[in-house]
Amino acid sequence: MLKNLNQLIEKAGIIGEEQSRLLLFLTTISYLNKSPLHGIVQGRRGFITGAFNYYYEFSVEDKKYSNPSYDDSYKIGDTVLVEYSENFPFINKIKNGE
Repeated sequence: MLKNLNQLIEKAGIIGEEQSRLLLFLTTISYLNKSPLHGIVQGRRGFITGAFNYYYEFSVEDKKYSNPSYDDSYKIGDTVLVEYSENFPFINKIKNGE
């Protein structure tokens, strides 16, 4: 059962870190119970910080677009200025720092 669950997690887009992703998933769903699990999981690459890129999201005429920041200096809650093409808003990039 855990092997199948791990494969489903991978199909959902969580690639690599097989043991860590399974532990994180099981810890997360335990919050549906009265006594949830608590844990700290450290992957092979070290701490989780710096290992991921955050996605930014913006709207144009009520349609949402999002892209990865490709910059580990941005954190959740940061505000960014986005440069985009009016004809192709899905082609965009963060303009901060230029």
